[in-house]
Amino acid sequence: MAGVSLGFTEAGTVPLSTHLCALYSGPAERDATLFPYIEEGLRAGDDCLCLIDGLEVGSVLDRLLARVDAEGVKRLELCVERATDAYLEAGEFSADEMEAFLEENVAAIAGDPSRRLRATGEMSWVLRNPPGADEFFAYESAVNRVAGGGPSIFLCLYDLDQFGADMMLDVLRTHPQVVLDGAVRDNPHYQSPETYAPTWNATAGDRRKPGTSAPPAAFERRVAALVAGGASSREVVERLLQEAPGPEVTEG
Repeated sequence: MAGVSLGFTEAGTVPLSTHLCALYSGPAERDATLFPYIEEGLRAGDDCLCLIDGLEVGSVLDRLLARVDAEGVKRLELCVERATDAYLEAGEFSADEMEAFLEENVAAIAGDPSRRLRATGEMSWVLRNPPGADEFFAYESAVNRVAGGGPSIFLCLYDLDQFGADMMLDVLRTHPQVVLDGAVRDNPHYQSPETYAPTWNATAGDRRKPGTSAPPAAFERRVAALVAGGASSREVVERLLQEAPGPEVTEG
């Protein structure tokens, strides 16, 4: 099956039923990923869903529609909402409810071979630790199952200037591919929903969640060593993506 273009210059293509994360620093890098990604989907006739907090919904709609040639769009299906409103619809986060929301969107296109879903969500809202935030990475893991239910691409947006290196442990475990510096990279630290157990605890403000399995010791030690050496979140991710997971990772 032919790959699907993400829209940014160096990213290439990904297969359908893909869940990946884009890691960036600041609004300019976010926009350089977000807008080409949605514009490419609109031109291809995809159903596009954009959940964003860092920009006004109206300005996103105006910019997308202004930059896409309406005459060249096969069909225009575009929904832009505030990420906070979507993820915290009842004032708290529910992994089950959000997973059901995505499943409904996938099911809506599953019977039509001419349609596919292209979705993206900005994740900075979780840093405010709203009620239910401890379910966040369990949800991120479950999105991999949702993506397998129909022709869809899910792109999660993480600002490395806001997310600490400790949270990158779970970001990497829940996304099989990572977009960094405009390129798609396979992620050797990904764990399937069947094997993944969240380790970040929003309420306690640390990684370890009581009752879940600890992360591989070598992986956690490697991150701690990098942080202690002054590495930024970006530098931690860059190093980890170059290394194999598990006990074979060496200190240094």
